[in-house]
Amino acid sequence: MHRPNLVGIIALGGLSLAAAECTREKLFATAEKYLAAQKSGKLDELKKIFPAAGAVYQENNKVIDFSKGVISQALNVEYNRTTADTTACASYIELVANTPTPYVIGTQLRLSPDASTVTMVDSIVATTGALFFNSSATMGYFQKACRQHPVAAKT
Repeated sequence: MHRPNLVGIIALGGLSLAAAECTREKLFATAEKYLAAQKSGKLDELKKIFPAAGAVYQENNKVIDFSKGVISQALNVEYNRTTADTTACASYIELVANTPTPYVIGTQLRLSPDASTVTMVDSIVATTGALFFNSSATMGYFQKACRQHPVAAKT
């Protein structure tokens, strides 16, 4: 009869504890840092949570230097909503900015298993000139959805 290895069970238990460190609170706090960077155009606070080797930053499915991306532009964010996925240790932020340049941006932040660093910022960025782009209409749609489902919204 095979007996389970007690050391293996303890190690396995340690893995589940490490995964449990990715909390909604940490994901929302990181999302707030991302939003602050987007509102100010300053990346200093966001850089603090990027690993020394750097995280991947991509816009519209292209990897770029995040200092050259839309994240480095100060935007007047008029609407935002964040969701958190503690299983994948990721959050998703949708935002609308109508001035100075109109944008609708959907960003996924992927974090390390303990949520201490950002490993990937993946943004889909739409602005003037994109097919069917209308930031005001998008914001109206989001606001209407939030009124219908207020518990799901975090602005």
